[in-house]
Amino acid sequence: MDTEMGIVWKANIEKMYSDLAEIEVGFFPPEVEAKIKKGLDEVRAAKIDFCREGRRALARQSQLEASSVGDDQTSEVIDTNEEIRGGSKSLDAPGQIMEGLLLAH
Repeated sequence: MDTEMGIVWKANIEKMYSDLAEIEVGFFPPEVEAKIKKGLDEVRAAKIDFCREGRRALARQSQLEASSVGDDQTSEVIDTNEEIRGGSKSLDAPGQIMEGLLLAH
């Protein structure tokens, strides 16, 4: 450690140790420490529950959106099938359009 870099490094380390020596360290009594630990555990458990509920709500919303999209598509297909079968008086099926054209002339 006789190089310039070694001397600078050693001076920095000695300075950090002297700064640490000046810091006062406070310890909590075991009861208070247990209380803090219990509080942190409760916060952690609440966070896990909150995330779990959020994922469940998101999954439910995705399922509802998927089922509503599926219902819309299904109802459109049913409506189209009814129109083609003659469930309505409109001229939507190709055969009905041709009949309408022939009857018009």
